[in-house]
Amino acid sequence: RRRSKFDPKRRQEVKAVRSKRACLRCALLHIPCSHHNICSPCQQLALRLYEKQTLSFSACVRTMPSEVSIFAASGVTDYRIGIWSHKTQDDLATKSQKLALVEITLDFSSQMTWDLSHLVDDMIHWLNHPILSETSKVGTLSSPQFFDLIKPFIDELARTDFHRMIYAISLAYTQPDSHDFSIPELYQVGDLAGHRFLKRLDKLLKPQQLKSCSGDELRVLFLLVIGTILAVGYMDLSISNKDFKDGAEFKDMQSFLCQILAHYVIYLGSQLKLPMASGADQFILEAASARWHKQGSFQW
Repeated sequence: RRRSKFDPKRRQEVKAVRSKRACLRCALLHIPCSHHNICSPCQQLALRLYEKQTLSFSACVRTMPSEVSIFAASGVTDYRIGIWSHKTQDDLATKSQKLALVEITLDFSSQMTWDLSHLVDDMIHWLNHPILSETSKVGTLSSPQFFDLIKPFIDELARTDFHRMIYAISLAYTQPDSHDFSIPELYQVGDLAGHRFLKRLDKLLKPQQLKSCSGDELRVLFLLVIGTILAVGYMDLSISNKDFKDGAEFKDMQSFLCQILAHYVIYLGSQLKLPMASGADQFILEAASARWHKQGSFQW
């Protein structure tokens, strides 16, 4: 059905919104946005906080994840424009391929049901409850079983970048005593992979893309976004050449990126009708940068 033409006033309104981009909440929920710094729907929502709605605790955000990326920010690149020298890219590619050959085994693998629905249920249970999980979420998302499970839904390059991002960064965070890679090398491998994966994630999370997703595709995205939040939370400024002014600026951008990604966790959870504990959606948004105050378990 053809849409009727906008009148001149409405055309100007649409043009103004397009120039700034619809905010995240309006775009995901298909609500007409406005061009104001805090759009009209978000202003109205702020006056009705007693109403329980999807993303009701959302800020009015018009930023895509890759626009506030903390990846590709270490000393090997200029993170603002994403330029990597050919030598650096070749060196990191060699290191990445070597890291990919490392065999990852999970001591708790026999406890897991390697099915997307079960993995999502396990993840939401972990978010809903403060108790320490018996399984490592980073280990699960880094595993070859998970890599194979998402193969029908995500292209190989994106799967590879996700795996290298979460595995290399979390491994660097634990600072193993004996490993073939130095801590800076692990961060650099994860840094480049994370930089590329965030750009791919931008496209996968576009509202028009999400609209056509199947249930399993939404489950895969739910798990990938949570994994990205964990990787972002484990990133460290200490190996950079101070592209950021100071640690506070790095932490602010790290927190903002985690919160943007957390909006998608809540939205995808609502689309999948996942059981959220009372107040869980607000907690997921506010505590994302602290990895939801969960104690890490790295013994796989």
